[in-house]
Amino acid sequence: MMLVDKIIIKAEQSAYFKELFDKLEKLNYYSFLKSTKKEEYRFSDKELNDILRFADIFASSSESKYKNYANRIVSNLQDFYCNNDLFNSYAVSIFTKMGLFPSIEILGKNKSEILIPKDIEFLETYKKQIQYDKELDVYYTDKQFEVVKEIQKKNNFSLSAPTSFGKTMIISNFINKVIKTKKSCNICILVPTNALLKEISTNMKTRYESDQVKIIIYPEIKEKDKRFDNLIFVFTPERLVSYYAKNTLDFHLVKKI
Repeated sequence: MMLVDKIIIKAEQSAYFKELFDKLEKLNYYSFLKSTKKEEYRFSDKELNDILRFADIFASSSESKYKNYANRIVSNLQDFYCNNDLFNSYAVSIFTKMGLFPSIEILGKNKSEILIPKDIEFLETYKKQIQYDKELDVYYTDKQFEVVKEIQKKNNFSLSAPTSFGKTMIISNFINKVIKTKKSCNICILVPTNALLKEISTNMKTRYESDQVKIIIYPEIKEKDKRFDNLIFVFTPERLVSYYAKNTLDFHLVKKI
């Protein structure tokens, strides 16, 4: 076990951390109830620095459990300390360590006004350079970038992630790579409902349909569509079964849930 992992585990087990985290939970609870009792749980300058220091330590972990601690601490403090210089400096550091670049943009202050350590500036520059997707014009978070790299290495890949993780964006990255590297290659995006089929197919048409790429949502391939270099099918499971009964054209299968 590396030294940083030992520090992180010790931090989580610290009675002082548990006390500060419990205080933060109560601060948000009474704030949600619009109770004046929330004032009893305001942090002193020392306590604010200490809990942010804990969050900064957790942000250095590779485990989701500790990153979640860091994210919850910053998110729960933001409503109360968004104009606090110490909070903003730590928040930029924590979000940069976790690659949560969109979160940095919604902090209370303009980023140019926030004092950022030089090592964090370097880390941000480095991560933005390697985690930028030019085709989609987005910066991937650390977890998204990890998934993107793994997909490129494997023929089969399964991803289970919550809403807003960025699964559609990752699928778009995969499609871009396939279209760019393989002149004649077809893709099928499998969706669970007709409502999602309409949403995804509209998105695909806007993003990809061209002289070389055709989006198809019905199991029949028309003769005029066979001239396209790439076909992107968007099917429900029922339409996929119907397609297999009528066609033999192969494709990459992507499931969107």
